[in-house]
Amino acid sequence: PTAFYVIGHVYNFLFGIELIMRWITYGAKFFRGSDWAWNVLDLLIVMASLLELASDVVYLASETQTQTVANMNNVRLLRMTRVAKMVRLLRIARILKFFRALRVLVYQIIGTVRAVCWALVLMLMIIYVFAMIFVQSVSDFLSERDDSSYPTLTTYWGTLPR
Repeated sequence: PTAFYVIGHVYNFLFGIELIMRWITYGAKFFRGSDWAWNVLDLLIVMASLLELASDVVYLASETQTQTVANMNNVRLLRMTRVAKMVRLLRIARILKFFRALRVLVYQIIGTVRAVCWALVLMLMIIYVFAMIFVQSVSDFLSERDDSSYPTLTTYWGTLPR
């Protein structure tokens, strides 16, 4: 859908603005500071996003889409740079060590996932047992009575006693 493209391009625009603001703030230290590798990665991601945006504009503006479709296969490699955007999430791990309360909260949430999984297994087992009881009850009910007196049960559960 078009909304996804718009949201993606707005995200890229905001990411680019954030990068430009950091570049202006740090000046020459942007490429020589302790975070120079992250800054270069961010710059490459923004450039790839801009290139992808330009290719989308060219694709939409072209009149002969058959030729453009053949050329767009090469641009798919650029779309793989979206995966590189996920690397940016690794920065959150660095921030977590500075915020003890947030780190404890994240670890507790991760720790409760195991308990939630076991609760889900228990709930599924309970649902399964009650389903078996219901199937057995309907089967006994239909075997004791005439099938024509309960057309709905016969329609959905008629083959159950067999």
